[in-house]
Order: sequence, then C-alpha cells, then structure tokens
Amino acid sequence: LRIRNTGSGMLVGEVESRLPWLTIEEGRFACGPGEVADVRVLASGKRVPVEGERAPRALRIVTNRGDAWVAATASLIVPTLAIQPAALDFGQVVRGETASSELVIANQGGGLIAGEVKSAVPWLSVVPEQFRVGAEGTQTVRVRLRSDLVPRSMLEAAAALVVDSDAGQFKVPVRWRWAEPGAAITPQALEWGERARGLAEMALTITNTGTATLEGRLIAHAPWLSVQPAAFA
Repeated sequence: LRIRNTGSGMLVGEVESRLPWLTIEEGRFACGPGEVADVRVLASGKRVPVEGERAPRALRIVTNRGDAWVAATASLIVPTLAIQPAALDFGQVVRGETASSELVIANQGGGLIAGEVKSAVPWLSVVPEQFRVGAEGTQTVRVRLRSDLVPRSMLEAAAALVVDSDAGQFKVPVRWRWAEPGAAITPQALEWGERARGLAEMALTITNTGTATLEGRLIAHAPWLSVQPAAFA
C-alpha cells in the first residue's frame, strides 16, 4: 500500500487491518511533504472465505491529518483434481507379458495437490505412487499390468486404481484385450495327383492371422509323408 504526502507538513500515521485474512507487516509510517511511504499488506489464502470477499472497509489509515479507508477484494482459487484418461486402456495384451500405460494427474486450479495412486488389485503396479502437483500443473505416473497374474477370463476391472488426494478422490477402471494367434493354412488339401515313384515335394503355407505369436508343429500321420521343418513360430 503506497501512501503519498500531498501536503506541506509531516504526515504520521498507522495502517490497521479490519479483516482476519489481511495482516500488516509494519503499519506505522511517517513521511515529509511529497514523500511516499510503502506499507506491506499480506493476504492469507487459508483464511479467505471459500466464497471470496469484497470489503469496502478492509484497511483503516489513521493519520494526524484524518482517517481514510481502503477496500480489498479476494477470490479463492481452489485446487481442482483431474485425471486423464478416465478409464485406462492397455490395448492388446499378450498373455504372460507385462503391459504398461500412463495416467496423467492434473491440477486445473490453484494451490497444491498432494496424494497417491493405489492399486486395488495384485496384478497392477504404479510408479511413482505419490504425487504433488502445483497450480495448472500435471504429473504422469506409469501403470504396469502383469498379465501372468490376471485371470484368463477377465477383460476389465472397475475401480482397479484409486487416486486419493487432499483435493478429492477418483476411481479409475482398467481394460484390455487379450492378444490371440490365428492360423490360416493354404492349401487346405495337398493334391499330389499321379506321381512317379520316388520323392515328391509340395509347400504348405501357414499364416498367422491373429495378434499374438503363433507357435506349433506339423505332424505327419501317414507313413509315406515327412515334414521339414516340423516346428514353426
């Protein structure tokens, strides 16, 4: 607060606060003609009403030349927790492997949000578990899924992750799709036709039409057939 002496004599006075969320560091001042006195006023966000406040008489200036009032207004910018995505999708997951995805924690308001991300199931892990996000900031946590611990019939889990903070709580579902191999064999029948005695050879093509590794073996059930190579992947 800047106070200027526009008169011709010494101006002496004191600044007093009339609000619980305003404090004066050093309220007493004195300045000669044409001089300026700066008084530091502090506002405590923890004591500002949630709905904010507009006070026409917030500070009283008492001087040897009379009193004056100064208005003050304040609105509280509260922390606002947001989670992206709202549901964590791991996409296609190969059985037995570990899949990973990311969860973004955002503070869309002011202040500071502190909390942690907890897994409600044994097959999910979070790194890091704890977070601190400042005003309009974000923090990314990595979530890993151990597919070898997941029941084979499961494709999603509601409230698998819990985000707990001093600005609220979110429950985040997770989902995925199992990667499965598929086989297409051409030709479906080997037509040898008429052949002279001796060795004859034909090719069999096996195509993986799925989304996971296809592994297997070819076994000949006729004594006059052999397969090279017998194993494939």
